[in-house]
Amino acid sequence: MSKKRRDEKRDELKQYEDITVANMNIEGMPWYVKKPEDLRSSGASAANSGKTANSGLSQVTDEEILTPKETRQLIVNSVLAALFIGGIFLFAIFLFLLFCVYVWF
Repeated sequence: MSKKRRDEKRDELKQYEDITVANMNIEGMPWYVKKPEDLRSSGASAANSGKTANSGLSQVTDEEILTPKETRQLIVNSVLAALFIGGIFLFAIFLFLLFCVYVWF
């Protein structure tokens, strides 16, 4: 009896297999695919040609690779931006302390 009930439950759940609750195909994410319908329809032909359906998701082009000089420049600019923002916060704290010492108390 429990096996019969389990089979009925399994058949009942099969109707919900193709329903999308939340589409996670968001532009800018690593797994983003422009047209998911094309990927599904070409899945059989991609399997016949020896490629997987996900092979197009992780392709790196030459223009995405940074040279060592560009990498160093990116790191230097990031550190300088962080130091600038930190300096702004330190200056604000300094002004607050001056306000507390000379005006508030």
